[in-house]
Amino acid sequence: MYTQLVCKKIGDSGCYFVSLLKIVQCDYAAIGLYQQALDAKIIDEDCFVQDPPALLALAAGGTWSVRREDANYQTQRDEWEILRFERKDTTVTYAHFVVGDGFGHVIDDPLGNSRTVAEGQLVSKRIIKRLS
Repeated sequence: MYTQLVCKKIGDSGCYFVSLLKIVQCDYAAIGLYQQALDAKIIDEDCFVQDPPALLALAAGGTWSVRREDANYQTQRDEWEILRFERKDTTVTYAHFVVGDGFGHVIDDPLGNSRTVAEGQLVSKRIIKRLS
């Protein structure tokens, strides 16, 4: 696959993919990990993450758990959070994932300054925990 095409796919719809990689400090390796994860059927071509724990294991090793929680869930000391924001427009709902600080605040936005985060609302969290 061509590098520019991969970068476009990651940029267009890879916010969850990049946020997971940021948790394990591998976000700058996203281009190479994209192809490895695609080949392993961990992600779809459009960056939809089919198996978040497998992506984390591919990027950082070990065993991981990832689960969905409500927006008001309080992250525990041994957990990381990825926040899912939504912004509704007349005919479409936009969604965007960012890395949270454990208290529901954004510490890393893959887009830098997402309009969905700025104008939307936090709707859920993905809770990540390293098991081994």
